[in-house]
Amino acid sequence: MTLNVRALCALFFITLCLTSYAQCPTGNVTGDVTINSNCNIAAGANYTITGNLTLNANLTLGAGAKLTVTGTLNNSYVGSATTRTISGGTVEVGTATIGDNYTLNLSGTTLNVTNGYTGGYHGGLTMTNAVLDIGTSFSEGFQQGTITLNNSDISTGTTFATSGGGTQLSLTNGSSIDAGTSFSFTGGSGRTLTVNNSSINSGTNFTIGEQSGSNITNGSSLVVGGNFLNDNGADMILDNSTITLTSGNFMNDFQATILAQNGSDITLSNGNMNTEDQSSLIIDASDVYINGDMNNDFHAQLTVRNNGTLTVTGDFNNGLQPNGDPADQGYVDVDGGSVSIGGNLNNSAGSSIDIDGGGSFAVAGNVTNGNESTPASITVPDGTFSYGGTMSDPHSGVSASSGDSECADGCCGSGCAALPVSLITFDALQEDDQVLLSWSTATEKDNDYFTLERSTDGRTFQPIAQVSGNGTSKVIQHYSFIDYLGFVSSSTSVYYRLSQTDYDGTFEWLRVIDLGQSAQVNRIQAFPNPAWQGDELQIEGVTADMSWEIYALSGGLMARGSFISGNRIDTQHYKPGTYLLKSFSGSASTTAKIIIR
Repeated sequence: MTLNVRALCALFFITLCLTSYAQCPTGNVTGDVTINSNCNIAAGANYTITGNLTLNANLTLGAGAKLTVTGTLNNSYVGSATTRTISGGTVEVGTATIGDNYTLNLSGTTLNVTNGYTGGYHGGLTMTNAVLDIGTSFSEGFQQGTITLNNSDISTGTTFATSGGGTQLSLTNGSSIDAGTSFSFTGGSGRTLTVNNSSINSGTNFTIGEQSGSNITNGSSLVVGGNFLNDNGADMILDNSTITLTSGNFMNDFQATILAQNGSDITLSNGNMNTEDQSSLIIDASDVYINGDMNNDFHAQLTVRNNGTLTVTGDFNNGLQPNGDPADQGYVDVDGGSVSIGGNLNNSAGSSIDIDGGGSFAVAGNVTNGNESTPASITVPDGTFSYGGTMSDPHSGVSASSGDSECADGCCGSGCAALPVSLITFDALQEDDQVLLSWSTATEKDNDYFTLERSTDGRTFQPIAQVSGNGTSKVIQHYSFIDYLGFVSSSTSVYYRLSQTDYDGTFEWLRVIDLGQSAQVNRIQAFPNPAWQGDELQIEGVTADMSWEIYALSGGLMARGSFISGNRIDTQHYKPGTYLLKSFSGSASTTAKIIIR
């Protein structure tokens, strides 16, 4: 009878051990496990803990070993900074909750977390040659802690967020963070995000918090599927690296700064850029491409220098709030760089644009410089300012001190060539079977005559009239001609092309207009494609009234032109690679990919 009682007691204590295991597991365990001394799991082992794992010591897994924890990976409370290491093999846990003052070190291991990962106050995460895969979110609320990735990767099913003051997040040596939804690095001053030869991908929004610093260097990339916010007072350096927004807007907020240098690239594929009050954006030997509008707000400073480029396909508003309200006093300095605006320029009251160092500022549309009550300035000490539309400058604030000083004709500065004819308008008005063609010029030089041509396909033109020019003139001249369309079907498109010839026979295409003003663009194709460098591309599906632009895949504008003289594009100036050819007709556009070998 006594022996049976002892046996029952032994069995009770064995069961108790199995439900609260306090040492290194050597097999499957049912119940919670606490590891208080360094634990080694043999190579090839495959153990499961049906419960929680409290890691108060180091855990080493041999080659091919796997430890599965159905519950939570955590640690006992520690009063001072403590580091625990998981190395080798694979660990799978349901949830990871890392406590205060505790740094988890992952070395040469894979940690899979089915649900969320949460870090504690004054804690941290260090990874070397490791992978952390999280089914839902990553959250670190610690202060003065660090997250360090060296040749390591973190992926989350939803958000990646750190929110503690003084936090340091560092990615080096080909590391990556892939956030399924948003990436957020917030929590106040003293925080630094370092991305060196590494990458961060965010499925939706990307936020760098107030007063934070960020250094994106050495071929690194940030790819964002939503909006990008460089928050109030944040300071970013982008060096030989890229930021790409596949869809969304870019905000450089109040007193925030961005320096893009050394061949960096910022691309907004489909969104607007706003540079808020007293912010600074410096584009130094780098490229910024915005497929949308740009607003440079009150006392915001934009600098484009050292062969840097800024391309905005829409409107550029200098001294205007993102909501459209006037803000005045936006500042733009172009020093040896170039700015290209595909829409209109609104240089709001009290704002200034300075173009120096051989730089250029080109506007395809209209220019508004100041308003009736308050002037604005566009000064060109050594550079070129040009526009393709009209200019409103009530206080005569546009001036050039070198080269062509007359800015009212569409171009002023050192880069303006003296054109034989400066065309203002070319219009067509149809009434029944008659078309009134009218055009006007701002200036003419040695202009002998104009030639009008008609086409029904936008490619092959036939002369219909020759109209005498006015030789040399510096006042606006008006011309007109009536064309009779009795033989043309009402459903047929009609194009008109205007050209000009000097007394010495010099010839210049001026403009093509489409009488129907179609708002659609047919699909275009380039032949041959791929093409060898130096080949001439033949573009099918275009008409003479259309224009074109070629972009690198990074978003940088390579060249632009029109199809007024034909449908061919020379490739001799393009390096081997893949490019995007974009053609325009009015407000509509279409894009095709071309490959140069």
